[in-house]
Amino acid sequence: GSTIFGLPASVSLSSAVTPNSLTPCFGGSSLPLSLIAQQTTLTVPTTGASLGDRNVAVTGSTVNSGETCDDRVANAGLHIYDFNISLSPSSTTVLRGCSTSYTVNVNLVSGSTGIGLPNVSLAVADKPADASSTLVSTSVAIGSSTTLNVTAGATTLGSNPIKVTGTVTGGSRDGIASINIY
Repeated sequence: GSTIFGLPASVSLSSAVTPNSLTPCFGGSSLPLSLIAQQTTLTVPTTGASLGDRNVAVTGSTVNSGETCDDRVANAGLHIYDFNISLSPSSTTVLRGCSTSYTVNVNLVSGSTGIGLPNVSLAVADKPADASSTLVSTSVAIGSSTTLNVTAGATTLGSNPIKVTGTVTGGSRDGIASINIY
């Protein structure tokens, strides 16, 4: 291998995920020294993985003339989790033009505890056409809740769905309830 001002010309990267057999891969497995101050991407496919916390260890080895000169290890936590959205009560009955409220719960299904988990962005995805709705908070932590206020319109009668969608990077979940307007 070549050197730049007495330093190795590249750093080889390797990684391991424990306690699972997930196989991480880098955008490139060897970085030229000129790019060391920059970033590369480590992708850990999690489809089908069991839920829970993992440790990701990345080892950077400098190589000079075919010999490993120095190893540096960085560790990071990887949280594989799932959540659901539920509305309570599951059904309400209101008179035209009147209001009702639902509690929107964002629940951790299983996996990691609340450390390092993102907030969930909430939005009303479905409601009667002439109803108005307001979420008290549109971003909530997993394991918490907010309130959805709905005011029924004057023309849409009968049983109608109310749907709230919660979104995080990589996916979304829906919570569904009904509003009966008479």
